[in-house]
Amino acid sequence: MVNIWAMGRDPNTWEKPLQFDPNRFMQHHDIDVHGRHFVLLPFGIGKRACPGHPLAFIFVQIVLT
Repeated sequence: MVNIWAMGRDPNTWEKPLQFDPNRFMQHHDIDVHGRHFVLLPFGIGKRACPGHPLAFIFVQIVLT
């Protein structure tokens, strides 16, 4: 089991982990949402990953265009 809650609040990775700051993702260019670095896992990983993950990326692109 991967503890996503603890990963998002890890003080070794994030500066001020309990404060809401969307700009923190702009500072870390090596972070991806696909779970390759285990720093950010918004859609989960493995067997229990969100089945809507690909749909969400397509939908965001459509909405932005």
